[in-house]
Amino acid sequence: MYKYKHADTVYLNRIKLLMQENNTSIEELAKITELSVVECDKVLRGKKCPLEAFVSIALHYKVTCDYLIGFVEDRKAYRIDKKRN
Repeated sequence: MYKYKHADTVYLNRIKLLMQENNTSIEELAKITELSVVECDKVLRGKKCPLEAFVSIALHYKVTCDYLIGFVEDRKAYRIDKKRN
């Protein structure tokens, strides 16, 4: 099975960067992800992030999951307009 070798550090660094840029506290991150503060702290220290929380982070900061995991550098690449029918 192929494993992107820097995925863990890339997504952690990008979540931390987004938090810093937006002055998001760990308590606010807990509300965004619907995780406890303790669970958010564990995620920020390297524990695997649950998929639902990961997607919530991407949606909240208006970035793509591809950006968070390091597949693209453009934060808005491949955005789909929500108003599509």
